[in-house]
Amino acid sequence: MDMKNKQKFDEEFLNSLIRHNVANKLQIIEGYLGLIKREEIPEDKRKFLDGAHESAISASNLIRTARSLLSKDIELHPIKIDELIKPIVNEYQSIAERRNMEIEYNELYATVVGHEILGSAFSNLIENSIKHSNGSILKIYGNEKEKHYVVSFEDDGIGIPESEREKIFERGIKGKNSHGTGFGTYAANLIVKKVGGRIELNEGELNGAKFDVYLIRAN
Repeated sequence: MDMKNKQKFDEEFLNSLIRHNVANKLQIIEGYLGLIKREEIPEDKRKFLDGAHESAISASNLIRTARSLLSKDIELHPIKIDELIKPIVNEYQSIAERRNMEIEYNELYATVVGHEILGSAFSNLIENSIKHSNGSILKIYGNEKEKHYVVSFEDDGIGIPESEREKIFERGIKGKNSHGTGFGTYAANLIVKKVGGRIELNEGELNGAKFDVYLIRAN
């Protein structure tokens, strides 16, 4: 095996190791932490458990995102938006509650042309809002617009300054007061592009940030 092929093999092996083995272990950790949280735990200790659980969920989302971005050949097909968003909302519900934020989501009953990797884009947008907006509510809703179905993620947080809006989808760009990596919106944008859609940052009614995800309608 020449060095070039060996390097390719090593990269594939490492990708597989991280995306599968580590992801599986994180799922187990999440499960155990979820079981422990049901027990009676002193309040001063619970915050550590909550922090560990939140970190495990974030790490799992990061791996799902990496897997989505590494997916080169994906076959687009009709997919129900609710099948992707509902599990994510359930996953982040407890994190939102700990940060005094409400997630308002009602089923959208919409089918779009897409792929399961869209779930990673939705995860990133939801997680960004919960962790960095300092808002009290995140609304997730949708509407038809010509050939597209638009899924909106709107919060009442601090919003995004005008000076940062043009670069918000670039890698490493983050809000002035954010402690994040600037990876979430960048990754979400790449994933949505993979399925033929686009993300726009628009003005909303809650005076925070509003991300509109445009996806091609399947019906």
